Amino acid sequence: MYPAIYLDGSGGPVEGSVRLDLDELHFKEEDGPTRTWKLGDLLGSRDVAGETHLELPPEADGGPRTKLVVARTASGPGFGAALDASISRVGGGSTMRARRTGRRLGLGSWFIIAAVVVAVGYFAYSALAPKLHVFVPPEREAQLGEIVFDAVSDDWTQQNAPLFAAFADKVMGELRDPESPYDIRVMLVENEDLNAMALPGGRVIVYSGLVAESPSPNALAGVLAHELCHVERRHSLKHLLRAIGILQFAGAAVGGGTEGFEIAETFLEASSGLLVLKHSRLAETDADTLAVEKLKKAGRNAAGLIEFFELVEEKYGDLPGTLGWLSTHPLTEDRIKRVRKLAGPAQGGAMIATKPWMTDEEWAALQAEVGG
Repeated sequence: MYPAIYLDGSGGPVEGSVRLDLDELHFKEEDGPTRTWKLGDLLGSRDVAGETHLELPPEADGGPRTKLVVARTASGPGFGAALDASISRVGGGSTMRARRTGRRLGLGSWFIIAAVVVAVGYFAYSALAPKLHVFVPPEREAQLGEIVFDAVSDDWTQQNAPLFAAFADKVMGELRDPESPYDIRVMLVENEDLNAMALPGGRVIVYSGLVAESPSPNALAGVLAHELCHVERRHSLKHLLRAIGILQFAGAAVGGGTEGFEIAETFLEASSGLLVLKHSRLAETDADTLAVEKLKKAGRNAAGLIEFFELVEEKYGDLPGTLGWLSTHPLTEDRIKRVRKLAGPAQGGAMIATKPWMTDEEWAALQAEVGG
């Protein structure tokens, strides 16, 4: 006999005891009648927190399914083990046995199931969220970019460099997609790193160290073209949405939630902002490819990116993560090979002449302006 509680949904719980007799299950109420079910008619069973919960078939009048909760005994085999033995002994109830086997999962199994569910949910959010960029208008994207800028601009000192500004305007004006809805704004900030970045919505930040150490106007133009492609391909927005998706998933997992882009604004205002803008290798490869195409179409030297990558490789080595701009980029050596193949032997060589961005004297003056 095992202590048990009978629940039929029509009233309070009924206390009693349960016993197994050949192929039958009997529940005896305290000072009341006895109910009986065939083992083969049971609909399911599972062990929960020291109890066995049985799902019973509806009453004869077609009422709702009922439940019988059986407490395990303090000593000896529990009810679940006795139930399995009874089902095996009578040689029936194969469906019930299968259901019970499927439900008797240990804690470790549930952890595995939970881990799989969480992993699938995580990747679903992180993979699907970036695709929502098509629903974000460029004006809203620009607003998010300004939130990023406000979060980090206190650490930047803008450098007044008219020659650089004119060069950047020339490059962006010539390479910009005529159909692009973005207002491209290039800002030069004082920093010795070889760094540049594109914020959502059209703002491009260039460090003075990159300008001062660029080996040629072609190299600087190549970097600007690369960042322009990040803007037009909306890579920063997609990466930001991926971060939002992950945060949304985390909020859903703990019972919270987010509304619209409030989570994005809160997250960016509370962080450096730049951490969520480090592009994937796929995005970097895409920007490299499109930048080379733009430069070639404009009749400019498309090998400038190669010059810049060689400078980075020489100064920092082939180690992604040394700089923010290179943190998740493909290995520099691989990028050099790929861009060289895209640019073709004519670029930077004598087979086809390309239009220079400026004279040697103008380039020297530009670098001197920013401290090169």
